Amino acid sequence: MDMLLVTDTLRFSHLLAVCLGLGASIMADLYILNRLRTPLTRDMMATLHRTHGFVWAALGLMWITGLGLLYIRTGFDLASFTPKLIAKLGTVGLLTLNAVLIGAVAMPMLERRIGRSIAAFPTGLKLRFALIGGVSAASWLLALAIGVSKALARSGTEVFAILLPAAYATALIATALVLLSRPMTTSRSA
Repeated sequence: MDMLLVTDTLRFSHLLAVCLGLGASIMADLYILNRLRTPLTRDMMATLHRTHGFVWAALGLMWITGLGLLYIRTGFDLASFTPKLIAKLGTVGLLTLNAVLIGAVAMPMLERRIGRSIAAFPTGLKLRFALIGGVSAASWLLALAIGVSKALARSGTEVFAILLPAAYATALIATALVLLSRPMTTSRSA
């Protein structure tokens, strides 16, 4: 079989997995965001569980295709790893760990609070959800950006030492602000 065809198939499948996982993650975030003040229901949780399963499938495909590409490019020789490859592995590793935390920690916390809205959760709990959501958002976006950027492919370690913490900090702050913000109320006088 032609190695170029194999590489292209792996690259296409890898990018498709990133897009599917990112899309599912964004859909889950929007689903929750639109229901922050709605009491959690079993149907809502079923939707979140299905979405989480879809994200796991995308992550599995990312790992399989990514490791295939990594082998083709480097033969798993660590001396051949570029800063971009190391950043990609770290980002997808953190993304995978975060998916484990969503399934093992976040989902059970939500299940125990069926009938209550996320907006009514205590601040500490909302901050935990902000941490998980922020890491997820930053990781998916970084996975896509690192994967497609030609400029990052040529970048040194110093670029990733700035880019990665900045991206995660921005996502964490933005997620915390959304979860902790007070709704603006509009009242009409009769």
